[in-house]
Amino acid sequence: MKSYFILLIGISFFWGCNSHPDFVLTPVEFSQQDLALCKTGPCPTIVINYLKAEGSDAIASNINEQIQEYLVSTIHVGEDPHKLAENLVVAANKFVTVFRSDKSTFELDVNYEANLDVTESFENEHMIGLELKSYLYTGGAHGYGSVNFKNIDKKTGESLSSSDLFVNIDSITSFVEARFREKNQIPEDSAINSNGFWFEDDVFYLPNDIGFLKDGIVVLYNAYDIASYADGPIELFIPYADLTNQLSNVYFK
Repeated sequence: MKSYFILLIGISFFWGCNSHPDFVLTPVEFSQQDLALCKTGPCPTIVINYLKAEGSDAIASNINEQIQEYLVSTIHVGEDPHKLAENLVVAANKFVTVFRSDKSTFELDVNYEANLDVTESFENEHMIGLELKSYLYTGGAHGYGSVNFKNIDKKTGESLSSSDLFVNIDSITSFVEARFREKNQIPEDSAINSNGFWFEDDVFYLPNDIGFLKDGIVVLYNAYDIASYADGPIELFIPYADLTNQLSNVYFK
Protein backbone atom coordinates (compact mmCIF):
# COMPACT_ATOMS: atom_id res chain seq x y z
CA MET A 1 0.00 0.00 0.00
CA LYS A 2 2.83 2.35 0.87
CA SER A 3 4.54 1.68 -2.47
CA TYR A 4 1.28 2.32 -4.32
CA PHE A 5 0.88 5.67 -2.55
CA ILE A 6 4.44 6.70 -3.47
CA LEU A 7 3.76 5.68 -7.07
CA LEU A 8 0.68 7.91 -7.19
CA ILE A 9 2.69 10.85 -5.86
CA GLY A 10 5.35 10.24 -8.51
CA ILE A 11 2.78 10.14 -11.31
CA SER A 12 1.11 13.33 -10.06
CA PHE A 13 4.47 15.08 -9.88
CA PHE A 14 5.35 13.99 -13.41
CA TRP A 15 2.13 15.26 -14.93
CA GLY A 16 2.34 18.48 -12.94
CA CYS A 17 5.76 19.21 -14.43
CA ASN A 18 4.85 18.14 -17.96
CA SER A 19 3.17 21.29 -19.26
CA HIS A 20 2.52 19.76 -22.70
CA PRO A 21 0.53 16.50 -22.30
CA ASP A 22 0.86 15.61 -26.01
CA PHE A 23 4.39 16.83 -26.70
CA VAL A 24 7.57 18.03 -25.08
CA LEU A 25 9.68 20.96 -26.31
CA THR A 26 13.36 20.06 -26.16
CA PRO A 27 16.16 22.62 -26.66
CA VAL A 28 18.53 21.96 -29.56
CA GLU A 29 21.89 23.60 -30.27
CA PHE A 30 23.36 23.94 -33.75
CA SER A 31 26.51 25.71 -34.95
CA GLN A 32 29.00 25.80 -37.81
CA GLN A 33 30.97 23.16 -35.92
CA ASP A 34 28.21 20.67 -36.78
CA LEU A 35 28.89 21.09 -40.50
CA ALA A 36 31.36 18.79 -42.24
CA LEU A 37 32.02 21.65 -44.66
CA CYS A 38 33.54 23.71 -41.87
CA LYS A 39 36.26 21.16 -41.28
CA THR A 40 37.75 21.94 -44.69
CA GLY A 41 38.01 25.73 -44.75
CA PRO A 42 36.98 29.07 -43.27
CA CYS A 43 33.45 29.37 -41.99
CA PRO A 44 31.15 32.13 -40.75
CA THR A 45 29.85 32.11 -37.20
CA ILE A 46 26.58 30.21 -36.94
CA VAL A 47 24.86 29.90 -33.55
CA ILE A 48 21.32 28.53 -33.58
CA ASN A 49 19.36 27.53 -30.49
CA TYR A 50 15.83 26.32 -31.06
CA LEU A 51 13.10 24.05 -29.74
CA LYS A 52 12.13 20.65 -31.10
CA ALA A 53 8.74 19.12 -30.32
CA GLU A 54 8.70 15.44 -29.42
CA GLY A 55 5.59 13.38 -28.75
CA SER A 56 2.30 13.15 -30.65
CA ASP A 57 3.35 12.74 -34.27
CA ALA A 58 0.84 15.10 -35.88
CA ILE A 59 1.16 17.90 -33.31
CA ALA A 60 4.95 17.67 -33.03
CA SER A 61 5.30 17.54 -36.80
CA ASN A 62 3.26 20.73 -37.23
CA ILE A 63 5.26 22.59 -34.59
CA ASN A 64 8.63 21.43 -35.91
CA GLU A 65 7.68 22.31 -39.48
CA GLN A 66 6.91 25.89 -38.46
CA ILE A 67 10.10 26.29 -36.45
CA GLN A 68 12.24 24.81 -39.23
CA GLU A 69 10.59 27.07 -41.80
CA TYR A 70 11.51 30.09 -39.69
CA LEU A 71 15.13 28.94 -39.26
CA VAL A 72 15.64 28.09 -42.93
CA SER A 73 14.00 31.26 -44.25
CA THR A 74 15.94 33.45 -41.82
CA ILE A 75 19.37 32.04 -42.66
CA HIS A 76 18.51 31.94 -46.37
CA VAL A 77 20.93 33.75 -48.67
CA GLY A 78 20.11 34.33 -52.31
CA GLU A 79 18.04 36.54 -54.54
CA ASP A 80 14.97 34.30 -54.69
CA PRO A 81 13.19 34.05 -51.30
CA HIS A 82 10.93 31.31 -52.68
CA LYS A 83 13.80 28.88 -53.35
CA LEU A 84 14.47 27.83 -49.78
CA ALA A 85 16.64 24.92 -48.71
CA GLU A 86 14.84 21.76 -47.68
CA ASN A 87 16.28 21.77 -44.15
CA LEU A 88 18.51 23.68 -41.75
CA VAL A 89 21.73 21.83 -42.57
CA VAL A 90 21.37 22.54 -46.29
CA ALA A 91 20.56 26.20 -45.57
CA ALA A 92 23.58 26.51 -43.26
CA ASN A 93 25.88 24.91 -45.83
CA LYS A 94 24.69 27.42 -48.43
CA PHE A 95 25.36 30.24 -45.97
CA VAL A 96 28.93 28.93 -45.68
CA THR A 97 29.47 28.64 -49.45
CA VAL A 98 28.16 32.17 -50.06
CA PHE A 99 30.45 33.49 -47.34
CA ARG A 100 33.47 31.78 -48.89
CA SER A 101 32.55 33.01 -52.37
CA ASP A 102 32.07 36.60 -51.18
CA LYS A 103 35.24 36.47 -49.13
CA SER A 104 37.24 35.35 -52.15
CA THR A 105 35.55 37.59 -54.72
CA PHE A 106 35.55 40.79 -52.69
CA GLU A 107 38.60 40.00 -50.55
CA LEU A 108 36.55 40.49 -47.40
CA ASP A 109 38.32 40.83 -44.09
CA VAL A 110 35.12 40.36 -42.08
CA ASN A 111 33.25 37.34 -40.82
CA TYR A 112 29.63 36.62 -41.65
CA GLU A 113 27.41 35.80 -38.71
CA ALA A 114 24.04 34.15 -38.10
CA ASN A 115 22.53 34.02 -34.61
CA LEU A 116 19.04 32.55 -34.21
CA ASP A 117 17.17 31.81 -31.01
CA VAL A 118 13.72 30.22 -30.56
CA THR A 119 12.35 30.13 -27.00
CA GLU A 120 8.98 29.68 -25.33
CA SER A 121 7.57 33.01 -24.11
CA PHE A 122 4.11 31.99 -22.92
CA GLU A 123 1.92 29.02 -22.15
CA ASN A 124 -1.56 28.36 -20.90
CA GLU A 125 -3.89 25.37 -21.20
CA HIS A 126 -4.70 26.05 -24.83
CA MET A 127 -1.70 27.66 -26.51
CA ILE A 128 2.01 28.28 -26.43
CA GLY A 129 3.82 31.41 -27.55
CA LEU A 130 7.26 31.34 -29.15
CA GLU A 131 9.73 34.21 -29.37
CA LEU A 132 11.94 34.10 -32.48
CA LYS A 133 15.09 36.20 -32.36
CA SER A 134 17.63 36.59 -35.13
CA TYR A 135 20.74 38.57 -36.02
CA LEU A 136 22.47 38.30 -39.40
CA TYR A 137 25.58 40.03 -40.65
CA THR A 138 26.67 39.52 -44.26
CA GLY A 139 28.95 42.50 -44.76
CA GLY A 140 28.24 46.20 -44.96
CA ALA A 141 27.95 48.85 -42.28
CA HIS A 142 25.85 46.76 -39.92
CA GLY A 143 23.91 43.57 -39.52
CA TYR A 144 20.18 43.22 -39.01
CA GLY A 145 18.41 41.87 -35.95
CA SER A 146 14.72 41.12 -35.52
CA VAL A 147 12.28 39.68 -33.00
CA ASN A 148 9.16 37.85 -34.13
CA PHE A 149 6.49 35.81 -32.41
CA LYS A 150 4.56 32.68 -33.24
CA ASN A 151 1.51 31.49 -31.32
CA ILE A 152 0.50 27.84 -31.56
CA ASP A 153 -2.63 25.84 -30.71
CA LYS A 154 -1.53 23.07 -28.34
CA LYS A 155 -4.21 20.65 -29.55
CA THR A 156 -3.29 20.84 -33.23
CA GLY A 157 0.20 22.34 -33.40
CA GLU A 158 -1.13 24.84 -35.93
CA SER A 159 -0.21 28.53 -36.01
CA LEU A 160 -2.72 31.02 -34.58
CA SER A 161 -3.39 34.45 -36.03
CA SER A 162 -4.32 37.58 -34.10
CA SER A 163 -7.88 37.04 -35.32
CA ASP A 164 -7.89 33.71 -33.45
CA LEU A 165 -6.57 35.19 -30.21
CA PHE A 166 -8.71 38.31 -29.86
CA VAL A 167 -12.48 38.66 -29.77
CA ASN A 168 -12.54 41.26 -32.53
CA ILE A 169 -9.55 42.26 -34.66
CA ASP A 170 -10.91 45.74 -35.39
CA SER A 171 -11.49 46.36 -31.70
CA ILE A 172 -7.99 45.28 -30.61
CA THR A 173 -6.43 47.26 -33.46
CA SER A 174 -8.22 50.43 -32.34
CA PHE A 175 -7.31 49.73 -28.71
CA VAL A 176 -3.61 49.24 -29.50
CA GLU A 177 -3.58 52.30 -31.74
CA ALA A 178 -4.86 54.44 -28.87
CA ARG A 179 -2.07 53.12 -26.61
CA PHE A 180 0.47 53.60 -29.40
CA ARG A 181 -0.59 57.21 -29.89
CA GLU A 182 -0.45 57.84 -26.15
CA LYS A 183 3.05 56.40 -25.79
CA ASN A 184 4.40 58.28 -28.83
CA GLN A 185 2.53 61.52 -28.12
CA ILE A 186 0.46 61.46 -31.31
CA PRO A 187 -2.85 63.35 -30.85
CA GLU A 188 -6.02 61.49 -31.78
CA ASP A 189 -6.82 64.01 -34.52
CA SER A 190 -3.32 63.83 -36.08
CA ALA A 191 -2.13 61.45 -38.79
CA ILE A 192 -0.46 58.33 -37.39
CA ASN A 193 2.71 59.20 -39.35
CA SER A 194 2.83 62.80 -38.12
CA ASN A 195 5.74 61.93 -35.81
CA GLY A 196 7.77 60.36 -38.60
CA PHE A 197 6.47 56.78 -38.64
CA TRP A 198 6.14 54.84 -41.89
CA PHE A 199 2.73 53.16 -41.67
CA GLU A 200 1.61 52.39 -45.21
CA ASP A 201 -1.11 54.75 -46.45
CA ASP A 202 -0.86 56.56 -43.10
CA VAL A 203 -3.10 53.93 -41.49
CA PHE A 204 -2.21 52.16 -38.23
CA TYR A 205 -1.98 48.35 -38.36
CA LEU A 206 -0.77 45.57 -36.10
CA PRO A 207 2.40 43.57 -36.81
CA ASN A 208 1.94 40.10 -38.32
CA ASP A 209 2.10 38.43 -34.91
CA ILE A 210 1.60 39.78 -31.40
CA GLY A 211 3.81 38.40 -28.66
CA PHE A 212 2.26 36.84 -25.58
CA LEU A 213 4.35 37.04 -22.44
CA LYS A 214 3.76 36.06 -18.83
CA ASP A 215 2.25 39.40 -17.77
CA GLY A 216 0.88 40.83 -21.01
CA ILE A 217 1.21 41.23 -24.75
CA VAL A 218 3.96 42.95 -26.70
CA VAL A 219 3.28 44.70 -29.99
CA LEU A 220 6.65 44.96 -31.72
CA TYR A 221 7.71 46.47 -35.04
CA ASN A 222 11.26 45.66 -36.12
CA ALA A 223 13.65 48.14 -37.70
CA TYR A 224 12.38 49.28 -41.11
CA ASP A 225 8.82 48.04 -40.40
CA ILE A 226 7.43 51.45 -39.50
CA ALA A 227 10.57 53.51 -38.88
CA SER A 228 14.22 53.81 -39.87
CA TYR A 229 17.03 51.50 -38.79
CA ALA A 230 18.36 54.25 -36.54
CA ASP A 231 15.06 54.28 -34.63
CA GLY A 232 15.47 50.61 -33.83
CA PRO A 233 12.53 48.36 -32.94
CA ILE A 234 9.32 50.08 -31.84
CA GLU A 235 7.72 48.22 -28.94
CA LEU A 236 4.52 48.58 -26.93
CA PHE A 237 3.71 46.45 -23.86
CA ILE A 238 0.12 46.07 -22.61
CA PRO A 239 -0.66 44.16 -19.37
CA TYR A 240 -3.36 41.49 -19.47
CA ALA A 241 -5.26 43.44 -16.81
CA ASP A 242 -5.88 46.15 -19.44
CA LEU A 243 -7.24 43.70 -22.01
CA THR A 244 -10.61 42.92 -20.42
CA ASN A 245 -13.04 41.52 -23.00
CA GLN A 246 -10.38 41.68 -25.73
CA LEU A 247 -8.87 38.19 -25.43
CA SER A 248 -10.53 35.21 -27.11
CA ASN A 249 -12.63 33.01 -24.82
CA VAL A 250 -11.39 30.00 -26.75
CA TYR A 251 -7.74 30.46 -25.78
CA PHE A 252 -8.06 32.54 -22.60
CA LYS A 253 -10.78 31.07 -20.40
